[in-house]
Amino acid sequence: MTLIVNETKYNIDFTFALTVTLMLILCSEETVIISLFSSMLHELGHLMLMFLFRQKVISVTFGCFGVRIERQLNHSLSYKKEALIALGGIMVNFVIAGISALCYCVYASDFALKLAAVNIFIALFNMIPVDTLDIGRVLRYTLLCYTDEGKCQRTVNIVSLVFVNLLVAGCIVYCLFLGFNISLIAVTVYLYVITLFKKWS
Repeated sequence: MTLIVNETKYNIDFTFALTVTLMLILCSEETVIISLFSSMLHELGHLMLMFLFRQKVISVTFGCFGVRIERQLNHSLSYKKEALIALGGIMVNFVIAGISALCYCVYASDFALKLAAVNIFIALFNMIPVDTLDIGRVLRYTLLCYTDEGKCQRTVNIVSLVFVNLLVAGCIVYCLFLGFNISLIAVTVYLYVITLFKKWS
């Protein structure tokens, strides 16, 4: 399904609907709503900074592993601003987590507590220095300030491989001692495959 708003295409992939359906089967409705809402806020953080820096967003695609934002390349944008765009989602998640935690302290709301926990999880997950995640992109733009594209890519590949292998090891330990977790396995496999693909492409 495609919706066009102000020349920006918003696409909903069938895999997104499939993922939401599986989440509704495996998790409570409240958890699914909080997770989707927090994920949308995360992407909104990126979009707000893109608009702030006058970046033209071509399309926003909702898929099984999140949202992919395609924008018109603007080579005049500095690496610092690119890094800030990459950090936008994490910053929004931490702000929402802080507000939710405050609401929990005042009103003792379980919903506020869950909202804070999910936003912290999304922020921390995106702080894993893997090329496809936000901090991986921040690492890339930071390195580009001091070195050339080739050395930057090699360094990012090495860091990504180290951390994605640590994630795989953590996933195995989790499943062995705490039980099977399909979401954790799916995300780990996705990051591992994408990291290897980027290394050899």
